[in-house]
This record gives sequence, C-alpha cells and structure tokens, in this order.
Amino acid sequence: MLTGRRMSATEAERVGLVSRIVAAADLLSEARTVAAEHAAFSLPILKMIKASVNATSEIPLESGLFMERGLFYRSLAMADSREGMSAFKERRDPVFRDR
Repeated sequence: MLTGRRMSATEAERVGLVSRIVAAADLLSEARTVAAEHAAFSLPILKMIKASVNATSEIPLESGLFMERGLFYRSLAMADSREGMSAFKERRDPVFRDR
C-alpha cells in the first residue's frame, strides 16, 4: 500500500492478501459455495468472530486481545462450542444448533 506497486492476483494469493482466485464465470457459484459453508457454522460464534474483527480494527492491540479473549471464554460456555470439539474428536461433521 505504501509503495503503490501493483501485483497480480496470483501474487496477492501467494502472499495471503486473497484466499483464492476464481474465474469470473465461476464467481457466483463459488460465492454460493462459500456462503453455504458459512451457513453451516454456528451463528452466535460467527457473530462473535465478526464483532471481534470489526472492533479490533478500531482499538489498540492490547484492548483487542483482551476483547478477543473474553469472547473466546464466552464461546466455550456455548453448546455449539462443545459440539464442535466433540465432532472434531469423533472425526465427524458438527451439527450446530445456534446455542
């Protein structure tokens, strides 16, 4: 950003600025696939992640880490968190109930 140097999509993917490159013709299909993957996650946990990311872009690092730690501890008390850990241990897909 400081140099204004342009980079290709391939280089942006290689350095982690983008998560994947998709052909324009496949973009809508890929977006729907990603949306379906996210829809299978626990909604309360997704909301906590989003709140953490949004807040930490506007507060000092130490405050952001403190907030993130608090949200993490809150998530551990949730049934979906326990389900996720059980599913991982049992090598199965989790069934989240948004609790």
